[in-house]
Amino acid sequence: MLSIAQFCFYYIFYLPFRIWFRPKIGGLEYIPQRPFIIVANHTSKVDPFLLCLLPFSEAKRLIPIYFLTTEHYYRRWYLRPILKLLGCYPVARRAWSLHDFLSTTIEKVESGKIVMFFPEGKIVRKSEEKKPRPGIGYLVKQTQKPILPLHIEWDHSNRPILTFGRLIIPSKDGAEITFEEVAKKIMEVIYSL
Repeated sequence: MLSIAQFCFYYIFYLPFRIWFRPKIGGLEYIPQRPFIIVANHTSKVDPFLLCLLPFSEAKRLIPIYFLTTEHYYRRWYLRPILKLLGCYPVARRAWSLHDFLSTTIEKVESGKIVMFFPEGKIVRKSEEKKPRPGIGYLVKQTQKPILPLHIEWDHSNRPILTFGRLIIPSKDGAEITFEEVAKKIMEVIYSL
């Protein structure tokens, strides 16, 4: 059902989005076979929908794709059916631990599903400090799945620039590296694209 809904969404919005946004997209050759985690910086509320700008040959490799969203949005009865249909699932904002916060995400990733993850946990403007939260570090260490980095930027004429980078393969011998350090290294790669 999710795949059908996402393909329908893609077919409906692909052309209007391409005309409206006039995007620049690079690094499509780095999109691998699943499973992997897409990790991106967060520039606006439309970031997840920008994947509709990808050519069909690449989009079909990502679908179905899942997105974390806070319970805040999921509690709204009028949004919940739409969010669920588009692959969003709720995460508790005030979870007791990283495992509680990411348990559903870990299950999805370990079962071979693709999840899009925004480590900063909020929209970060150009002038703001870019500080990722430790969640992506925990997720990587728990699942050992590769990371597909994605840098999202908007140029002076408000055109989105999407740049995928080479896969980041988790290190199995990095037990002494903290989750915060892993998150920071991943975001450094993303912002360098």
